[in-house]
Amino acid sequence: MYTEHEVAYKDVILKAFKNEGKLFKFNADSYIEFEFRKLDYVYLITKGCVKQYFIGNGGNLKTLLLLSEGDLFGEVTMIQQDFDRVITETMEYTEVIKITKERFFYILDKNPDTYYYIMVMLTSKIRKMMDQIHDTSFFDTKDKLICLFNRLAVQQGIKTEEGIKINIKLTHQEIADMISCTRSTATKKICELQEEGYIKIINRCIYVLK
Repeated sequence: MYTEHEVAYKDVILKAFKNEGKLFKFNADSYIEFEFRKLDYVYLITKGCVKQYFIGNGGNLKTLLLLSEGDLFGEVTMIQQDFDRVITETMEYTEVIKITKERFFYILDKNPDTYYYIMVMLTSKIRKMMDQIHDTSFFDTKDKLICLFNRLAVQQGIKTEEGIKINIKLTHQEIADMISCTRSTATKKICELQEEGYIKIINRCIYVLK
């Protein structure tokens, strides 16, 4: 379940670029790109899901974005002509199209209306990161979890009889990486939300009930 704007940009971007590059297939937990690499290409996700994150000096992770079918990644580094700042790793079996910079802008020049949907995609990413900054600045761990699950229910959710299913299986460590806490703290707060009837977990999938 996506917002109206997200559905629009994903459909348009897929249609514009899905046949314009080389297809690559990755199993779950595979690295697609690493930090500090210079990119002259962009990736389009045609199947699956990836996460983008930083690794701190102490080895701790901070997840920035979860991206799925219809999303591009690498576009900021390509356009800025600098070095990538994040690691991109698959969360499940994933297929991506690798599109050269020249082909990317050629397609945009031929289809200028697509520029608008690229802007919607970029501003959607900015909004998600702004939400994270807001939550980290003002909320405790439990409230950050509630906000995270609400966002994922919109971005990756499917309506079911059990509630809104977040259609990605997330470990407690991955959830902790998203809200900058320890795994044990995330586990404790997840259990509290289950006891309060806010969420339930079936076959490792989280269902938002409220």
